[in-house]
Amino acid sequence: MNEEDGFRPNEFHHALDTELAALTAPALGDLVGLAAKGGRRKRRLRAAGAAVGSVTAVAALALLVGSLGTGPAQSTTAGPATGLGPAAAPAAVSASPSASATPTAQADPLVPVTAASLLDAVVKSLPAGLTADNFRANQAKYPIVDGIGYPAVFAYVNTSAGVGRIGVGAFQSDPEQPACLAGTHGKITTVCSTSPTGDVVEVDTNPTNCIQTTRVTVHRPQNLGVAIDISSCLNWTNGQNPPAVPALTQEQAVALASSPLIGTSMPSAFVAAANAKYPALPAPQ
Repeated sequence: MNEEDGFRPNEFHHALDTELAALTAPALGDLVGLAAKGGRRKRRLRAAGAAVGSVTAVAALALLVGSLGTGPAQSTTAGPATGLGPAAAPAAVSASPSASATPTAQADPLVPVTAASLLDAVVKSLPAGLTADNFRANQAKYPIVDGIGYPAVFAYVNTSAGVGRIGVGAFQSDPEQPACLAGTHGKITTVCSTSPTGDVVEVDTNPTNCIQTTRVTVHRPQNLGVAIDISSCLNWTNGQNPPAVPALTQEQAVALASSPLIGTSMPSAFVAAANAKYPALPAPQ
C-alpha cells in the first residue's frame, strides 16, 4: 500500500481533505511529509480566512499509513515499554576538591530517530499480549523541519479479535499552531481531549478512508507529536482492501503515543541496536 496523506499535530491535520474526497481509493501518501505540508497549507488557509479541511498529518510517525501486505516475516511479542527512553538522563557528576564537576560516566548521546529505531520503540511499547509483524517503513528522506525528515512505520497487529493495522510517526510540531482544532472539516471529524498526563490528544475520524479511519495524535512537551493511524483495512493493493479489526482502542493508542521510548531522537545505542535488528524494512507499496 502506499501511505496516507499528512500525519501531524497541526501538521498531522486536515489539510488534504478536499484531495481525499476526490479520490475513490484511500489516498496513501507519505505519512509525515504530507503532514507537514498540511500544516503549512492550514496556516495559509487560516490567514486567508478559509475553512480548514482534510486529514491530520511521524515521521513520521508522521507516520499514517503504508501497505503492509508483504513485509518480512518478523514477529515480536510486545509488552509495556521499559528501559531506554528517547531522552536519556544526564550522567551523574561528582565534585572534585577544586569544585569542578567531573562526569563519572558518559551519557549515551541522542541521535535522530531512524525507521528501524522507531519501529523497535513502537513494538516494545505495544500493550502486553499483542504481537506485531509485516513491518514496513518510510525512511526519513523528506525535509520536514530545518531540513530534517522523520520516518513513519507500519505494522500488522495481532489481537484476540483478529488482525489489525497501525501506522506510527513522530515529528516536531509547529509551536505557533494550536495543538488541536475540534470540529468537522470535510469528511474528517476532530475531537480534542487531554491525556492522563495532561497532554493534548487529537482524535480524527474519517469513515471514507479505511487506511486512516482513526488517527490519534498526542501532543507532548517540547513540540513533540506522535500520531497513530488505526486502520479498518489491512492494505489497498490492486483495488483490494481486506478488512482489519481495530488494532488498538483509543485509550491504548494514547498510551502508545505517550511512550517515553518514542521520539524524534533516541539514545545512540538504542538506535544502533534497532538498525541491526531491522536492517532492511521494505517501503510501503
